[in-house]
Amino acid sequence: MASNEETRKLLEKAEEQFQKTEQQLQEFKEDGKWLDERRTKRRTGRLDDDEKEEKKRLEEKERLEKDVRECRQHVQELQLKVTAATQTGNDFVTRASGT
Repeated sequence: MASNEETRKLLEKAEEQFQKTEQQLQEFKEDGKWLDERRTKRRTGRLDDDEKEEKKRLEEKERLEKDVRECRQHVQELQLKVTAATQTGNDFVTRASGT
């Protein structure tokens, strides 16, 4: 009779282990689905709302940085034009004074 009880205990342990394994397998499948979704989003370019907002923010930042660079370049060009050496002696005051 002892072997019957031992067999039942072994069967119960095996069933418990089976249940744990089934649960782990289900969790693994769920994680795999999440990973597949992330890969698909990356490949197809589909983004959720938070990702879209972040992308918009980064694009706006890049656009503004580009505008700032263009404005700085324009200011530098204007400064060069303003401070460029002019020919002396050709302005009205110099001609009028005779020097």
